Amino acid sequence: MYQLPPHTNKKKSFFIKFGVLSSALCVLIFTIFAAGGPLGIINRLGASLSSAAVGTLSLKCTPTPVQADAPPSPIPMTYFDNVIFSDPDPIITVVPEPSPAPTVTAIPDGHKPIVAITIDGKRDEKTGIKWKNKVDADLDLSKELVTAPDISFSDASNPTVLIVHTHTTESFTAEGVTSYKQGQTDDRTRDSELNMIRVGAELAQILTNAGIGVIHDTKLHDYPSYSGSYKDTLASIEAYIKKYPTIQFVFDLHRDALISNDEEKYKLIKRIDGVNAAQMMIIAGTDVNGLEHDNWQENFRLALRIQSEMEKRYEGIMRPLVLTAQRYNTHMTNGSLLFEIGTNGNTLNEALISVRLLGSVLSDIVLSFEK
Repeated sequence: MYQLPPHTNKKKSFFIKFGVLSSALCVLIFTIFAAGGPLGIINRLGASLSSAAVGTLSLKCTPTPVQADAPPSPIPMTYFDNVIFSDPDPIITVVPEPSPAPTVTAIPDGHKPIVAITIDGKRDEKTGIKWKNKVDADLDLSKELVTAPDISFSDASNPTVLIVHTHTTESFTAEGVTSYKQGQTDDRTRDSELNMIRVGAELAQILTNAGIGVIHDTKLHDYPSYSGSYKDTLASIEAYIKKYPTIQFVFDLHRDALISNDEEKYKLIKRIDGVNAAQMMIIAGTDVNGLEHDNWQENFRLALRIQSEMEKRYEGIMRPLVLTAQRYNTHMTNGSLLFEIGTNGNTLNEALISVRLLGSVLSDIVLSFEK
């Protein structure tokens, strides 16, 4: 094949390269003028960089969604050594109930705070029941729990339950109140819509709706004399049992009072199904103090059944069951017990919520003795 001499190929290559470069330069010059000159190029480049930066900042500043109303973890509190109790006193560990952050309210001068707490306690190793053995009785709770109390009747629609209130005028804290005037801890009223009569009426209605015959004693046993209230209540119980010999259960409903040495008032709260309910306590009397009560173990067995069932259905609603040296009129029937519904720091509504839960369990247990 015919080929050009070597010098001829070099010359042609030079002209080809020169043409390509010339074309590229023309395109570049045209682009610069189309963009408005060199400044136009710089402005467009700056705008592009700004847009990229803003996009990056926008991503970084987007807030991360946070789950609303997440309850805080429970914070254990130390044991309260100095607590004054107006009624029988279980000293247990105290744990605040998890709840949404409260609204901070300034406490007026001369006032002390009302503090919401939840009382817990040691559990029996075999049964898991919370209780306080204040008489050092040698008891096997696992055996006592499965031993039926000596209670039986044929027709629950007859007068079967007597509800009394030894401290009838005991009352509660008004809704929304978070402090009280220092020194004023005697929360009592003769208004039957605000004292223990109202709580007893709620329980009576629940038992009646379950087909149980109920007598509700509404006498003010602690007025005008507080010191003789148990003696006065005993006379009423004796009279009712004489009139209605079918009575098997006597439930004495109280509300407790918890005031610390620095005068903080405690309200006992357990959240059940999203609402605040007042913690409750069962007190079973004995003959340890010398008063006649030969069958106290029957009453204690009933108390164990109620305590166990309440904790199964509404865990944490009950304070530890107390077996005490005092008799508290529980000797009149094998089904006689004393109940503390909340404290003077609780509201009436919190007490009513709790007594409805108690009523549902008492209805089932009372009817279980019907033969």
